[in-house]
Amino acid sequence: MARNTKALVMAVSMMFSNNLYECGPIEGYKFPVFTTASCPENKAEWLERSFGLNCTDQNGYMCIPNEMVTVLLEFCYTKKVEAIPEGLCLILNKRSSAVNAYRCQHFSYGCPSYPYLSNGIYEHQSCVSIMEGCFLADPYCERTVTANRKNATSQYNTEEGIGTNSITTGIPYYTFFIILIVTSISSLIAGICLRIVTTRISRRCKK
Repeated sequence: MARNTKALVMAVSMMFSNNLYECGPIEGYKFPVFTTASCPENKAEWLERSFGLNCTDQNGYMCIPNEMVTVLLEFCYTKKVEAIPEGLCLILNKRSSAVNAYRCQHFSYGCPSYPYLSNGIYEHQSCVSIMEGCFLADPYCERTVTANRKNATSQYNTEEGIGTNSITTGIPYYTFFIILIVTSISSLIAGICLRIVTTRISRRCKK
């Protein structure tokens, strides 16, 4: 009886998994990639999703945002489990179909404060909690979906494929230019005022 019950549970689980991905993978990647409403929150859910996608030890299950942080993706990655340094989340780059590092030290909360394995990212929910093109823990990111985001280069290098990446800083271009213009105007005004004061002092001394 117990054996039959276990077999029934496994059959139902497989049917559910097949229906979950029946829409097929999204296009543009070098391996099957599926969208999902949320990523696993614990090891049990992680293993269940991995089973549903038929992932193995050689191509482990992953669930992370896309490079624009607009959607969560799950897939069987082409590489084994990797060690991720502290201060980094992960995103999937569409052009290269590679998992890239995303600096998160500016997050208000939840940025990994210690090294972790890529298959343990579920322990860092801030790395997989997104909305409208932003990580929820990112205080500088505007809640708008846009194709143009200011990039910076990460110095995180490995031989495993995460490598040097384009990493979103969350600071819009126009904000940078406004700051630059304000700084330039302030410097100009300060220079003019200093010149006027210097000229007046020089005239007084001559008198």
